Amino acid sequence: MIKLITDSDLDGVSCGILAKLAFNEAAEVLYTTPRWVDQRVKETLQKIEDSTKLIITDLSVSPEVAKLVNDAVKKGQAVKLIDHHGTALFLNEFSWADVKPEDITGRKTSAASLFYEDLKTNNKLGETEALDTYIDWVRQYDTWEWDERGTYQAKQLNSLYGLIGRELFEAEMVTRLTNETVSFSFSDTEETLLRVEEKKVDRYINSKKRQVVQTTIDNYCVGVVYAEQYQSELGNLLNEAYPHLDLITMVNPGTKGLSFRTIHDAIDVSVLASKYGGGGHPKASGAELTEAAFKTFMQETFSMAPIKPDPERNEFNQKESEFGTCYANRKGDKLFIRKLGVNQWEVLYQGKKWGQTFNQFSDAERAIKREFGVWLRYDDELFYQITSSFPLTLEEVKSRYKEMMALLMQ
Repeated sequence: MIKLITDSDLDGVSCGILAKLAFNEAAEVLYTTPRWVDQRVKETLQKIEDSTKLIITDLSVSPEVAKLVNDAVKKGQAVKLIDHHGTALFLNEFSWADVKPEDITGRKTSAASLFYEDLKTNNKLGETEALDTYIDWVRQYDTWEWDERGTYQAKQLNSLYGLIGRELFEAEMVTRLTNETVSFSFSDTEETLLRVEEKKVDRYINSKKRQVVQTTIDNYCVGVVYAEQYQSELGNLLNEAYPHLDLITMVNPGTKGLSFRTIHDAIDVSVLASKYGGGGHPKASGAELTEAAFKTFMQETFSMAPIKPDPERNEFNQKESEFGTCYANRKGDKLFIRKLGVNQWEVLYQGKKWGQTFNQFSDAERAIKREFGVWLRYDDELFYQITSSFPLTLEEVKSRYKEMMALLMQ
């Protein structure tokens, strides 16, 4: 008999699917979350029969519970923990734990990919092309490698899981991977569902772009947004929309959880997550919404106004413009970035130079966005200011735009 305790995300559920493929009716799967894993493991150790092997995947236990597990192992209890989160590496001191964020080739792993290799190595599950494809899609989605490689099916697989729910997804995948061994693909019905879902996700993400508040937490420039859905996609796209932020924190009041995401190699979000009792990967981590986290991420940001995304269709006020680029914030501050020469950009604030001379436009923009919470002004807004200050028509402003920008920057 096998007792599997695993996470409830796509990677964790795929471990449950693997267990049922390998052990059939002899596998009992318990889905849980990082918040409850310690309690579930302690309860299981108290009730488990000697003949039953306990396997924990895609989750790590606390040092306290690790000692309890180790004591049980010393008494003859069979236990195996398989995880890929860097914050769980401390468990490798125990013989029953196998934590590998990367494989021997340097490729990022997932719990499902590690469990699959373990089952094959121990002759518990045979390798098939369909299973290889399925597990690799799971791994790519969980590590976000799909975005780098363009493996869009990995994202669709996670979307399908969210659409039909855990029980139906698990049952469907077990049946499909049992019967279809040559290739793995989506059905016509699933393809239709996924196209509809993609449009829904796009609308949701676009709405959330206008709900991000900017704040400073532990010397990080953080974007905070409330989000209950599509957190992996949302976190990545919000980071791309606001690259001046160190990271995005998504708060889910319903599940009382926090998700941290970054696209910057120099930022390790698991460090911030660990402060609130969580952990995970350098670019994707989670934590519980503790009282301390509630105060930091909800109470202290509640009254803050969201930052605006930069306009995408400006024709005149554009980045790196030879005429200068204008920014504004909700306080009414107006800032300009203008080019001085080759690889030389300066910032003007209230008619005076602010800060250093920057080698790249992007460095100047990042600095003022972090310091002042500004966004690129929309053409219409800028034209309104000019026509309100000078007796000119809109067409005259456009024809004399260079001259008008020079006057505004004085």
